[in-house]
Amino acid sequence: MGNGNSVNVRIFSIEEVQQHNNINDCWIIIDENVYDVTNFLCFHPHGPIPIVKNSGGDCSFVFHGGHGAKHLKK
Repeated sequence: MGNGNSVNVRIFSIEEVQQHNNINDCWIIIDENVYDVTNFLCFHPHGPIPIVKNSGGDCSFVFHGGHGAKHLKK
């Protein structure tokens, strides 16, 4: 029997993530995790452009260059 916590894991293909590459539908990959950041864009301190520029793909290197793990919420 489990402890009552459930985790939903969904695997996305890179092709699916690549389709979400604009300001109205923005997904990014950080450390092999996919994040839908569409609703976060207007709150990003440096504006949406840095995120949108890297949307639809893996931006782990860019993210870790300016952020720490504390910036990620799962």
